[in-house]
Amino acid sequence: MLSIGSNAAVPAQAQIKVQAARREADQAQRTARTLEQSAEQAQRSADQEQARADGLTRQADGANRRSDAAQRTLAGLESGLQQQSRFNPIPATVGRLVDAFA
Repeated sequence: MLSIGSNAAVPAQAQIKVQAARREADQAQRTARTLEQSAEQAQRSADQEQARADGLTRQADGANRRSDAAQRTLAGLESGLQQQSRFNPIPATVGRLVDAFA
């Protein structure tokens, strides 16, 4: 037969276990919230970096188009100079720079 003292100890131990489980659940919930906030911040940072990368890609595309246009202009000028030199026997000056954008 159990004594009255031991019967009182059983509910007290159960109460301690409930309190410990409550603390553990609260801590897990706080940890989950903190991790969610960190994940949200990381996603915002990733979105910003993606937008930055997209902007840089657009800038690179524009620079490539300008480069292609400049290369075509240069090729046209060089072709024109070659044709002109065939029909005009005046020798070209060596080392003379041609400014395609002047």
